[in-house]
Amino acid sequence: MRSRFANETLALGFALPPLLVWLVSQLSFELAALDLRPILLHLTHEVANAPAPDPLDLARARVTWGAGLLLFYVVACGVLGYALLLYRELSARGRLLYAALAVLLVAISLWHAIHSGASRNAFSLLYYLSRDSLAACNCLSEDSFRAIEVAVQLLNLLAAVVPPVALLAGCAAVVVPRGSGPETLDRLATKMERLKTLLAGGSALLVAGILHQIVWHRWPATLLQAPDDQHVLGVATSLAVYWGTTYSLLTVTFFLPPAAILRRQAMKILDAESTTSADRQRWLDEHGFSVSPIKRLPQITAILAPMLAGSFGTGLSALATPLH
Repeated sequence: MRSRFANETLALGFALPPLLVWLVSQLSFELAALDLRPILLHLTHEVANAPAPDPLDLARARVTWGAGLLLFYVVACGVLGYALLLYRELSARGRLLYAALAVLLVAISLWHAIHSGASRNAFSLLYYLSRDSLAACNCLSEDSFRAIEVAVQLLNLLAAVVPPVALLAGCAAVVVPRGSGPETLDRLATKMERLKTLLAGGSALLVAGILHQIVWHRWPATLLQAPDDQHVLGVATSLAVYWGTTYSLLTVTFFLPPAAILRRQAMKILDAESTTSADRQRWLDEHGFSVSPIKRLPQITAILAPMLAGSFGTGLSALATPLH
């Protein structure tokens, strides 16, 4: 029988599919967004030469952006707190290993963000699309502009730290327990419940990220006249669709493999106890191991939520877009 630390090490394999999806999405976005830089230059030029925006339109855009910012802050802190609690379930050696890997992933994430900003690649334009527009409009005081920059940079910091920590917390939550019998079944049920909770929290974090991205990218539309404002709205919607789809793929690869392993382990124990088929299915249904789409509706909703957030976010951010 494998040791507890060996099981904790093997559970890290659950992090590989989401990491692979994230890597492919980054490469794909770089290829798909190679022509965004001329768009940014054109946008800042148009903003600099556009008439002064209506103060009420600007205030509406700023308040709507602030709502998206607040939502992300709260959800990110909540997910981070829950993830750190899950690390306590590991052995002492396991905590050291997971902490070291979390630091490594966070360092890579921060390096990627810093490198993107320095090189102004396609990924960095998610930030500079609106940042440079606000800098060019001359409609904000220096203090206001600096406060907005700091607030968004703090959001970017949380976006670099929380997902890697939550990803490894998911691995910690689904370490397959040793042994058999009713006690092990109870532990498997607890692990499934924690996995579903982390899925819900992670999905909420990704949805909050999409909503903030939409209101942040649509802010320049308040600074432009038609048809340039509609062009900006189109770009914002396209970016939301791309990253919403990516985030839904991340949640799929985050949830399905460990959920399948936990279910298989539970069925092995139930089979060993010679339970009837009806009793086994009843236990699986009662403890969240059912594969019925109806019973899995909360998890299906959580998986699809980031992809669907674009439509909801478009309606929300319309509150911040003036009617020309």
